[in-house]
Amino acid sequence: MNDLGIFKNDFLWPEEQKLAAQVLMNNEQALAWEESEKGCFKDKYFPPVIIPMIKHTPWAHRQPPILPGIKNKVIKLIQA
Repeated sequence: MNDLGIFKNDFLWPEEQKLAAQVLMNNEQALAWEESEKGCFKDKYFPPVIIPMIKHTPWAHRQPPILPGIKNKVIKLIQA
């Protein structure tokens, strides 16, 4: 519980913190806390899911160029 920080944050109300702790404690054996505890279902019971993908060119968002007139101001702003 300490590593997860459930009781250390202000995001959850006290009752929500207690509920989260209870759910984790009730399901402790079903959760993998270390890489060595991780497993998977046998293929004969649950066949692997194949997600179809259409070949495409990935889209990338490019930052517009900084105008030469304000370049020095932008650099000073970033360095501040």
